[in-house]
Amino acid sequence: MIDQTELKPYYHHAGATLSEGITYVEETDTLYWIDIYKAEIHRVTDVERPESSHCYMSISRETYDDANANISYPEIEGYQESVGTMFMTKETVEGDGNVLLFASKWGIGRCDLSTKKWEYVKLYSDCKELKEGERFKRLRSNDGNVTPDGKYLYVGLMNDFKYDVSEDGCIVKISLVEDSIEIVWNAILIPNSINWYKNDVYITDSLKHRIWRCEYDYENDTIGEKREILIHIKEQNNQQYESPEPDGSVIDSVHGILYQCVWSTSKVQVYDLTKDGLLMDEIVLPNATSRISCCSIAKNDLFVTCGNLEISDEEYKATDRSGGCIYRIRNILTETPRNSRNILTSFM
Repeated sequence: MIDQTELKPYYHHAGATLSEGITYVEETDTLYWIDIYKAEIHRVTDVERPESSHCYMSISRETYDDANANISYPEIEGYQESVGTMFMTKETVEGDGNVLLFASKWGIGRCDLSTKKWEYVKLYSDCKELKEGERFKRLRSNDGNVTPDGKYLYVGLMNDFKYDVSEDGCIVKISLVEDSIEIVWNAILIPNSINWYKNDVYITDSLKHRIWRCEYDYENDTIGEKREILIHIKEQNNQQYESPEPDGSVIDSVHGILYQCVWSTSKVQVYDLTKDGLLMDEIVLPNATSRISCCSIAKNDLFVTCGNLEISDEEYKATDRSGGCIYRIRNILTETPRNSRNILTSFM
């Protein structure tokens, strides 16, 4: 056990609610993350000085770039924006880091942090199965990733905050070049992190406490028929928790090590994928932040996000100094790793 129970937050944005999707871009030494509930995208351009280099933008109807967007904003009353995850593109990595893609309430968006404007580039309602019965209205984006060849986006969709969790949830595959969207995994309650390692794709099935290992057809960019439950999180030293849900994760694809955040436990569990998902260790964070949500490899460090204990209590969040914070665990990786977040190279 790696004891980090006295660790102080690396950065805390006042009023943070549900920090997630943390991503480190080594080429620019930049750190990004989102607040799902508040629909915000955050960035730190100097990792050693987050307070002075932090900026963020809100994703909302008010910040939509009506003047330049090719897709009109979906004017559907009774819903609010959220941001489930971000996707780094070639433009993000090789440019100034202002432009990136993200998965939002109604589809895939593109934002510019310098102008704080954004637009939709693909809508989930373009999928026939999601449009039937207005299923797309009940859903919101959760986690996702780019395929290793940089061509497609895989995004997990789950029921929005105002609905009970149901089998409306699914995983979709999107090509912005082909302007296509299709469901590749249906009826999954809370689809979460999606990571590739060697010949397989690893899919997090949060509410059933499972990590799936699925054979991946790289030639056709599809999930194969061979699927198995590799890890049942509740059976991995988590029996004392009512619902230890595997949340965000990252794979060190050089060494085959999975860093898995476990919601409600204050833990990041470490699994060896080269040994069929053997539990190697646990990183235990402060008890005050049990809702550990996502992590990212940054050279030899691990950045970890968490959710606030009171998501809808604005008065509580205004005084809470750790809920929704970012942790930095230094020198946790002793050998040179590689982050399993991929870069989208085929875009529009």
